[in-house]
Amino acid sequence: MATVSRRHLLGMAALAGTLALGACVAPATTPLPAGEAGALRLSAISVDISALVAQGQGPFATLVGDSLSDALTNAFADRLAPRDRTAPRLVVRLKSLTLSAWSGGSSIRIDGRDFAEGGSDSDYLDGEALIVGRRGEIEARYPILFALPSSYSGPWYLADNEQRRAATIAQLYADWVKRKIVGR
Repeated sequence: MATVSRRHLLGMAALAGTLALGACVAPATTPLPAGEAGALRLSAISVDISALVAQGQGPFATLVGDSLSDALTNAFADRLAPRDRTAPRLVVRLKSLTLSAWSGGSSIRIDGRDFAEGGSDSDYLDGEALIVGRRGEIEARYPILFALPSSYSGPWYLADNEQRRAATIAQLYADWVKRKIVGR
């Protein structure tokens, strides 16, 4: 009868733990093969804002979700095939949205030259784009964290500042989703 050493048992336990952990962790990015991405047709596009709502962003999350849905529909208009029963769908899950408190840039002027004070404020939209097959399987995953200077959407002092910032970050996020999935 063969004896099993403690080293052998510890090694087997470590291997089992590694395999179990590996089965639980999904890869960060699982892109479509280039040939499939080029010929991609989508049956539908949806935006999941449930994480933003759970964070208390309610109506603002709806504004961002609606803006992103419209922007994605425009970005993928040439690839939408709603009657194609075999085409996968695009689901964009938003995980977080941060709009920095911003009230204009600050700079100082010395001898006719402007020098910025401190760092710049940025808005962030974090999420992932999923290509979901007809049976609900995830065919491809594209995590995207998008940062945009808070000043990008225009004057901070206008009443619709936050709405413009939300619409702008949604539009540019949609452009990045398309770029990541099918290229330009």
